[in-house]
Amino acid sequence: MEDAFGAGQIHGEMPVAEAKVRAAWLYYVEGLTQEQIAEALGLSRIKVIRMLAAARSEGLVKIRIDARSARQAGLERGLVTAFGLKEAVVVPAARDAASVSALVGYAA
Repeated sequence: MEDAFGAGQIHGEMPVAEAKVRAAWLYYVEGLTQEQIAEALGLSRIKVIRMLAAARSEGLVKIRIDARSARQAGLERGLVTAFGLKEAVVVPAARDAASVSALVGYAA
């Protein structure tokens, strides 16, 4: 292996760039833990952590948060804090009462 993120190969088998993409896929898409990925790729967990960080910094992984959902999360936190609630769920405004019930049911 040339260096952790260079053009070398991992254990002489898989190019580092390919391992980085595979690690990112396993982590972000398939939901494997870093430990599971390390075992599957024959790497240490620290190397997997570094590969995942490099994949994000190099733009191989792009995380997008829906602004509307983020705004709702902020409102929910504010309601919990302001009114001492255990939990709050904010749904988009609806045209009528039946739609409100459907949206609340869907969110729950």
